[in-house]
Amino acid sequence: MESETTLTWLDIEDATNIPELMGSTSAVEVTRIIDMAKIYIPGISDNGGNLDFTCQFTPELLELVDAIRTAQETKEIGFRVLFPKPLDAMAYFKGKVAKLTNEAVESEGVLSAKLSVFPMTAVDTKKSADVTSGNPFKEV
Repeated sequence: MESETTLTWLDIEDATNIPELMGSTSAVEVTRIIDMAKIYIPGISDNGGNLDFTCQFTPELLELVDAIRTAQETKEIGFRVLFPKPLDAMAYFKGKVAKLTNEAVESEGVLSAKLSVFPMTAVDTKKSADVTSGNPFKEV
């Protein structure tokens, strides 16, 4: 009997910098010979590959990334970024943690790290109030 892949959920709470999440959508040309101008329809959304979140580099972050990298071998990992009021929304997607790298630091500066996440689904958004049980992948 195959084991069922379950979803483990992670809020990206300690980010000090959030990358462009939605990406851009390509334009697919569908011009016909009878058209007087080029006609386009929306194509595939492209976020440019990995999403790099800047976070404070802490022992807790190291432990969290190690735990995620172990868990993602057998489970799907859902990521959620909450946007406070007045937006009161969230962006969410399934993905895999690629790596955690430190950034350069100056004396008396905050040590920060880049958490690189590869999205495995499109990044979507919802109003925070539209989500039940904190999991946007469940239908409301």
